[in-house]
Amino acid sequence: EAPLVSVVVPVYNAEPYLRECLDSLFGQTLKEIEIIAVDDGSTDGSGQLLAEYAARDKRLKVISLKRSGAAAARNRGIEAARGKWLWFADADDIAAPGLAEKMYRRGEETDSDMVICQANFLDVDGKKTLMKNTLVVNRLPPAEPFSLPDAGTFLFTNSAVWNKLYRRDFVIGKDIRFQNLSSCNDVAFGVLALAEAARICTVREALYNYRIGISGNISASRGRCAANIVMAARYVRDELERRHFR
Repeated sequence: EAPLVSVVVPVYNAEPYLRECLDSLFGQTLKEIEIIAVDDGSTDGSGQLLAEYAARDKRLKVISLKRSGAAAARNRGIEAARGKWLWFADADDIAAPGLAEKMYRRGEETDSDMVICQANFLDVDGKKTLMKNTLVVNRLPPAEPFSLPDAGTFLFTNSAVWNKLYRRDFVIGKDIRFQNLSSCNDVAFGVLALAEAARICTVREALYNYRIGISGNISASRGRCAANIVMAARYVRDELERRHFR
């Protein structure tokens, strides 16, 4: 029987934080989930930790790749996923226990293509910092579900994928994938999904905890990869035009 939610987790040398992340995923109140961990050529103890968890719970599927980057890992996870909904979590982050269930229920009751929740940002030690604009309530349309034209702007949320659930049939049908960049690889996926979604809904709770400032993670390296920002922007522009969005 297919799971309700497939959680895709790219893993690369995430050993210091991986156990806490996996515990938060296995601790979800929605039990009908699968966790697809794509080990992207880790050289630390991440692989052994994944093997330990996979031996304890059959809901974890581990896929091993040669070092290919987070985009390739996530795209491989999409190929392997069987769930009705896709959720892309990062290996150094922490999810609230009710995230999958609350977002899944909300998406089903509104027959939406995607669901967005609010998020907290954590420092390296796991302490909360200021909440950022992962969901800007005063820019949301008055009624849900809604589409991008109803909102009139992309600025009611960010392009990140970790605080969103996507209906898998929607992602496959609209051919939305991650761009092969070392950073900013989720920009195209996030923007194109927002543009293509006919029905978007929200859960206005901070259900995801995103860790910032970790040396080597994608967000920390973004400032060193300004060229990727330009390439992502150009790709999104061209792809929106190709898909007849103006």
